[in-house]
Amino acid sequence: MRETLYILTTAIFWVSCSPASKHEQLDKISSMAQELFEAGYSTDALPYAERSLEFSIREFGEMSQETAEESKRLAYIFYEKRMFGSARKEYSRLIRILNTLPEANKKELVGAYKKLASITLAFEDIEGALKLYQHLTQLQKKFLGETEEDTIDNLFMKIRIQAYLKNYEELYTDIDELVGLLEKKDGENHESIKKYLEIKLSFKREEHNHEDEISTLSKLISVAEKTNGPESISIADYLNQQADAYLEIDNFSKALSSCQKALEINLEKRTSSDPQLITTYQKLAIIHQSLQNIAKAEEMLKTAVKLAGSDELNNDLFEMSLEILSSHYLSLQNFEKAEKTLLKLLSFHKQNLGETHPNLVYDYNALAECNSELQQYLKAQAILDESLQLVSDAFGPTSSNAIEQRNKMALLFYRAEKYPQAITKCTETLDLLKSTFPENHPNYMPIYKSLVLIHKTEKNYPMATAFTLKALKVSEFIHGNKSPKIIKELSEVAELYKLQNQTSKAIQFAARSISILEQAEDQDRLNLAEKLNELGSLYETTGDKNKAKEFFEKSRKLYAEENK
Repeated sequence: MRETLYILTTAIFWVSCSPASKHEQLDKISSMAQELFEAGYSTDALPYAERSLEFSIREFGEMSQETAEESKRLAYIFYEKRMFGSARKEYSRLIRILNTLPEANKKELVGAYKKLASITLAFEDIEGALKLYQHLTQLQKKFLGETEEDTIDNLFMKIRIQAYLKNYEELYTDIDELVGLLEKKDGENHESIKKYLEIKLSFKREEHNHEDEISTLSKLISVAEKTNGPESISIADYLNQQADAYLEIDNFSKALSSCQKALEINLEKRTSSDPQLITTYQKLAIIHQSLQNIAKAEEMLKTAVKLAGSDELNNDLFEMSLEILSSHYLSLQNFEKAEKTLLKLLSFHKQNLGETHPNLVYDYNALAECNSELQQYLKAQAILDESLQLVSDAFGPTSSNAIEQRNKMALLFYRAEKYPQAITKCTETLDLLKSTFPENHPNYMPIYKSLVLIHKTEKNYPMATAFTLKALKVSEFIHGNKSPKIIKELSEVAELYKLQNQTSKAIQFAARSISILEQAEDQDRLNLAEKLNELGSLYETTGDKNKAKEFFEKSRKLYAEENK
């Protein structure tokens, strides 16, 4: 039957007919296209739709109502068959026609723009799609009304595209407009308002625009109060976020106000082991620390530790609370309380990681440092012995981790002013390293530096110089002999030779520092000016006034240029 209809229609198509029969003929062809399409034969419907369009253009003109109808049908068939390139061209034609017809159905014009915009977006022509959605939104406001669901949906599409393009100002304008329309349509308690404001909030946060972040959160709190009530959990979450934003701009009093309100709601609405309640206490502690409310900060942190410790599901918050509390005590140099907290943290980590986990070394080191500050050196040494055994078993006795622990033990003797024992500990470590690595291996560096420190303190400048030169060789091995990263060691050697009145050697190393800095790609001009001044001082010591003046003038010129 389809073949018969196709032959009949094709034959009739080319027969001239009276104006009255043109509409009948067009109706026969287009009806066939529509019937086949609705029956699921879109491939068979396509040539009928194309012929009906050709017929309409020929007999009624391209900018006619008849052609508009045929163009709309053909465009839709292309769209449904996912022939988007052809659909795009046809919807463009349809829009041109509808824009010239005063009697055109405006809903059809809006529909054509919607289809064209979605196709343009599918082709990843983002800018083109944005222009179409902008125009579409204006049409919908004009013809359908600004609070119609379709208008709101397409404004949201604009927002999505603006977000993708990171057109922030336009994005925020569109969101504010959308929120205003929703408020006009359903009142300020419209649940969707929160969704769009949270989109705005996420981008304000990405921009680090904390002032606008705070104002957006204020709006969210207002909407949440009307939607869910003044004591809702969502308000507590927004208040906590607002406190974070106030902290970012150092407005601690406002942060405190927001966080206290959040705490009141959380205490009312959440269980004592709820993570949100615990993190609110942690945040309040940080705010009180910033306001120098030391006792209050300690109270908040102790509460957080107690609440988090009551439920194993909050182990991560328990750990964090202990870490913040220990840092709090250390910052106050209250080492007795810090030690007790660090012991709790070590016990917690042993329980969760096992007695031999290498990460325990951080707890051991913190405890050893705390005992050192309390001048409990034997206790600190015993702790470092444990940590050394731990990392030696885990990584090997000459690993960088093990060498770091040995170096801490040497520096512990140094702090106790037991310099011979400190030197002995360093020498033992060097002997151990020599059995495995050449003397310019990076693992030697911390030991060389400690020996320089110890010998300088004892004013044994020749030995300090010898180990500084060894450290220089390691640094050259790591970074190369022309790298600015070796300047520190070069300056140290120059300073040590100066202390020994070996000015010519000091000049040699100081001049090398300047040469490296002058040839560096990213020139540190202030550092160069400083080194030129130091070299001038060395020449002044030798009595060479002209050379000294030359380097002093270069130094002053660089300082002047950098401080313009």
